[in-house]
Amino acid sequence: YPEENVLSSRWVTTTKSNGDQQVQKARLVIRGFEEYNAPASDSPTAQKSLARMCLAVCNWKSWEIQTLDVRAAFLQSNELDRVVLMKPPKEFRKDENVVWKIRKPIYGLNDGARKWFITMKSKLAEYGCKSLKLDPSVYVYHYEGEISGFLVVHVDDILIGGDQIFHENVVQAVCSDFKLSTRKSKQFKYIGWNISQKAHHIEVDQVAYQGDIEYIEMTPARKNDSDHELNQSV
Repeated sequence: YPEENVLSSRWVTTTKSNGDQQVQKARLVIRGFEEYNAPASDSPTAQKSLARMCLAVCNWKSWEIQTLDVRAAFLQSNELDRVVLMKPPKEFRKDENVVWKIRKPIYGLNDGARKWFITMKSKLAEYGCKSLKLDPSVYVYHYEGEISGFLVVHVDDILIGGDQIFHENVVQAVCSDFKLSTRKSKQFKYIGWNISQKAHHIEVDQVAYQGDIEYIEMTPARKNDSDHELNQSV
């Protein structure tokens, strides 16, 4: 294969909190920006305003809410419809002339998120769920003419809420067809929110963001400059 058709790769490492422990994770990603004439990469994600609306409906109907975290979501997408070649990382590179043929979209590929969105949309359609025209990442399930539940999809994080029929017909199917890393109810995190379902209400806050904000102490000279710029703008 010509060298210009082979994409390179790299490792991305992150540190995540798991209770009181810090867990280090590594993910192999492809350098999708090197692909020439890459396909469309747009992929919708759920609007937070509609997620809050769905939580309000759950509270009104006393529905149980849960969150699902899909494990390696992109790798559970449909296979690619084009040839994508990747140079293996040096840890797996025994021969410089060997390249890998990528069958499934992996992180870093331009249309990886879009492939996952299409896969999830087609699967939910099989279960009888329909996406909203206002937001294609919010799906509603009807049973006997009434709304039975919904799913709010934000890439690999899915917020669900509904009655018993919805959980039996849809949620169990999702858990069966996709590999999940976590499934939580009552109290969990979703797109930066802390969500807690009580007996008669649902609490939502963003306290977790406070720990992520870095405190930067300004020098006296810089503080005076900022105050001057603020007074000029006023």
